[in-house]
Amino acid sequence: MKTFRRSLGATAVVALSMLLAMACGGGGTTNNGASTSVGYGTSQPKVTINFWYMPNGAAPNDYFKAEAAAFNASHPNIEVQGTLVDWGDAFNKITTALTSGSGPDVTQLGTTWVGAFSKTGGLHSFSQAEVDGLGGKSAFVPAAWASSSLVGSGQATAIPWFIDTRAIYYRSDVLQSLGIDPSSAFSSWDTMDQTLGKIQAAGKIQAFGIPGKNAYDVVHNFAPWVWDAGGDYVNAAGTKETISQDTSVDGVFQYASLASKYVNKAVLQKSNNDVEALFASGQFAVTTDGPWLAQQMVQPTSGGGFADSVATKAGFGTVPYPAGPKDHKVFFGGSNLAVTKASKNEAAAYEWVRWLTNQGQPTYVSKVGMWPARGLSANASVFASDQYDKAFKDQLQFGKSYPMIAAWGPIETALVKDFGSLWDQVSQSSGPVPRSVVKDDMTKAGQDITAAIQQSQ
Repeated sequence: MKTFRRSLGATAVVALSMLLAMACGGGGTTNNGASTSVGYGTSQPKVTINFWYMPNGAAPNDYFKAEAAAFNASHPNIEVQGTLVDWGDAFNKITTALTSGSGPDVTQLGTTWVGAFSKTGGLHSFSQAEVDGLGGKSAFVPAAWASSSLVGSGQATAIPWFIDTRAIYYRSDVLQSLGIDPSSAFSSWDTMDQTLGKIQAAGKIQAFGIPGKNAYDVVHNFAPWVWDAGGDYVNAAGTKETISQDTSVDGVFQYASLASKYVNKAVLQKSNNDVEALFASGQFAVTTDGPWLAQQMVQPTSGGGFADSVATKAGFGTVPYPAGPKDHKVFFGGSNLAVTKASKNEAAAYEWVRWLTNQGQPTYVSKVGMWPARGLSANASVFASDQYDKAFKDQLQFGKSYPMIAAWGPIETALVKDFGSLWDQVSQSSGPVPRSVVKDDMTKAGQDITAAIQQSQ
């Protein structure tokens, strides 16, 4: 999870909150079509609910407090007390809370955790009336809603909050100098390869820059390439590994080959934050990243951003991820919101979830540099008016989430190790790693995934 996000000005937040509040009046619906026929009415007794949230954005405590205050103004009988939980501690703390029956009323969950925590039985199951009260599942981006329940259960236990996804970032001046049209330069695997090749051949700047094994999202980075080749990590039910299949190997090989040909080996050793700073400083022409990088690129340097950087001054742009030979999918992760079954104030907790996934989308999600999980929220001016956000909106239709299975945590841990080994080979090779080597690596990965699935049953 990223820790740097640009914040809206206080005046803008207040104004936007007032507009949203006005839109919520009358007809028993909110601005995004959610029904108010269920939940905790303002005539109910005053209650206090506890909320666990992770370090979302540059000032997570400030963002929470601002959102809780806006919520309390609309729901004066519900006070929200927040606790910031580090990502490294969150899984174990939530596990303990769900198994002991003591903990928060509402908690943030990484989407990949939904399967494991749903299987414990410790999460509140949202009734159809409650789902309808949120606007129904159709109010959410389809790939985000796919992360709301344990595979095969058909029962929503975690409501999508915000989406973590990536797009292509490019230097506008570099493409223009080479007569390359950005609207088509990265539309497919072939055109992206050709574009990077032209940049590299010009000899003025390194073509591509991405992190390798030290990326916090190493598994997510390979995912769209695997999917676009027609492969996957596991089958739809999450019961069998598929990473060792030829189509999956094709995708891994393609991504590794692009890195071998166009990425400086030293850059492959860097972290995500390092690579973002290197792109801003003009070390390479193309990278991949989430909406948060665009925020940093226009954020004043005094605020920790890159507004005075080489890339910002030269000009940059974003376009959707390329389509592959067999499919066009982009990774969707992010965070959901769950109510614990042990909560003594489930109706009030539901109101907080409803707020964060509705009114709170433009006022909160925009600050943390993610993308709203609610479809209509993308039309809010804070998203729609940002030229760099268009790429992310355009690729919403291609989003794909991992299967919500209890074994996903161990599976991802195994893949981090196996992809790390592959990145070591890429970094040590004088040219692209042979496909046969990638095949062997993914065969090993398949064995590790199989073991993870068996251990989680």
